[in-house]
Amino acid sequence: MQTVVTDTASSILSNVVIIISSLVAMWLLSWKLTILSLALVPLFVFFTYRVGKTRKAVQSIAQQSLADLTAITEETLSVSGICCRRCSAGSATRSAGSVTRTSG
Repeated sequence: MQTVVTDTASSILSNVVIIISSLVAMWLLSWKLTILSLALVPLFVFFTYRVGKTRKAVQSIAQQSLADLTAITEETLSVSGICCRRCSAGSATRSAGSVTRTSG
């Protein structure tokens, strides 16, 4: 537990120092571009959020499709699925045969 807290604290401190030093370097190089880039950050955050929501929805649909496909494959290829198919196929064949005999 102590290593997790220590690692997290040092990582946060390291990231803060990197951000501040980058902003200072950017400001010293060109304060106009620094203001422009900082003004554009919220726009990129918004687009990233929107793309993330859309991706999550698409991923959910894909996961559901994969689950359906897995269920169908499992029912088709498993021993119990084969037995059920034989039973239902046999009864369907018998039903179809009795209908043709009756009508013929």
